[in-house]
Amino acid sequence: MKTLLKTPCPRYALAAIFLAVVQLVNVNRVSAQAPVCDGVTIYAIFNDSTDANANTPSIIAPVNSVTGVVGAGLGATGLVTIKKKVGGTTYYGSASLGVDPIAKRFYANSQMINPMAKDFFAINTLVVGGGQNVIATTPSASTANVPTGRSNGLDDYHFVKMTVNKAGTFIYALGVIRDTSLTGITALNANPLIRMNTCGSPTNCATIQLLGYLPPTPASMSNWHIYNGDMAFDNLGNLYYATVAFESVNSTSRYTDARLFRIKSTDIPTTVGTGTIPMTFIADYNSLDSTAMDGIAFDGVGAMYMTTKRFTNAAGVITTGLPSAPKQTSQLYKTSIAGTATLMPAFKAPAGYSIADLASCSFPLTLLASNQLDLSGRYMSGNTNLRWNVNDNTNVSYYEIQRSDDGNNFSTIARVDPVNTNIGSVTYTYADPQSGYGNPKYYRVREVMNGGMRLYSEVLTVTFNSRISLLSKPAPNPIVDQVNVSVQLKSAGNITARLTDQSGRVVYQRNYSGPEGENKLRLDGILHLAPGIYILELAVGEEIIREKLIKQ
Repeated sequence: MKTLLKTPCPRYALAAIFLAVVQLVNVNRVSAQAPVCDGVTIYAIFNDSTDANANTPSIIAPVNSVTGVVGAGLGATGLVTIKKKVGGTTYYGSASLGVDPIAKRFYANSQMINPMAKDFFAINTLVVGGGQNVIATTPSASTANVPTGRSNGLDDYHFVKMTVNKAGTFIYALGVIRDTSLTGITALNANPLIRMNTCGSPTNCATIQLLGYLPPTPASMSNWHIYNGDMAFDNLGNLYYATVAFESVNSTSRYTDARLFRIKSTDIPTTVGTGTIPMTFIADYNSLDSTAMDGIAFDGVGAMYMTTKRFTNAAGVITTGLPSAPKQTSQLYKTSIAGTATLMPAFKAPAGYSIADLASCSFPLTLLASNQLDLSGRYMSGNTNLRWNVNDNTNVSYYEIQRSDDGNNFSTIARVDPVNTNIGSVTYTYADPQSGYGNPKYYRVREVMNGGMRLYSEVLTVTFNSRISLLSKPAPNPIVDQVNVSVQLKSAGNITARLTDQSGRVVYQRNYSGPEGENKLRLDGILHLAPGIYILELAVGEEIIREKLIKQ
């Protein structure tokens, strides 16, 4: 997580001024009829809070991220009917919400029904009644696009987390399995990530694809434990995913840990697959433990908003479980620093409704930018040499170096106490002795703050017998007409550098003859490329390094 540089007129200051100006003209915007991407407005969808079988439409309404005030419902009536009929029963309400930043449409899907196919809806709030259309239904059998290997396809999964990418080309949804005793269900295939193309009509105009599965660890944050939560993209295409664990504690089902994860943009598959998608643990949100987290969304300057439900029993006492006939209180929290959250008390659900999900069409360049914990490293001369940069050193209690053999199960191998505690921005190093052979090792740094809050770096993969390794990230990024990158070759060889667009098409390729050791590569002549997101591939033989680039 990077912080913005301080300049005489820093970008974050300009953004804050811009948002303040927007706020003056956007107070209690109640007449908006379609999504606006002004960096201030986020959106919430509310369901009937008492009876999922009742014929009660949902409400999509704008929320002012500065004040937390909920505006009037969108559309001519403010109501959208999201329903799924099973036998003689019709279930109402949405499990999730997404916003298309280009077509200015909303997307939602039918709530948790098990086992049954789930419908995905496109919603045009400019049309009376919502202008709804079912654009896709999860397949009830394994297919070429959804190769689950299970006879009933995706029927047993609940898709309760949804978002739309910045380009407005794809809807992404995350599934959860609640019955792990089902035939063919394992920890490795319990949480599928799917995507479908954005469209508004005709019926079934979108094609669902299975991209892979989330990792099965930690166990408390996988399988049925994570059916509360949401996800959202930043400007670089990284996917942030927040959830609250749901566990059995002393034979009682209750909500426990609230946590934030990140899936790097380069780790998000672009084609059909069934592999495990890497995921990085970012921070604990201890203040949101024991809540039912429903949604997350970003504003224009990188703050994150989380909606939750608090439950109280008949006596009005806050409970961590699910008491009979509990009272639900919908809440909105703002988080500008990873791991901390501030309640926004002005947020109120409409009478008879409770929060179901949150969404926005803001894709910030920096997210939770107040904290920086950047880890880099490489193997050299018998050691994995790690280096991490921080910008909040004055508030750190200690750092932990953690290592893993599989990228999921980490253990602490060293503790580093802070130095120069009167200085905020500090660089640390650590050398981990390694033979230089065998399988890759995975490293991360855990930053434990004085108040007990824990933050995590990205996971660094160190390979020991690879022919090519990355020494420096591509720069500049975003790019205009050229980009520079440094790699190290174990022995002399030919390097192929290519750029692919989001459809996987190769749009640029150049070959280099590299000597052993460091190689500084320059890719130029790319001014003609259209603005957008590209993948840089650096290949030596069958070994490939991938990095995401943004073309301005």
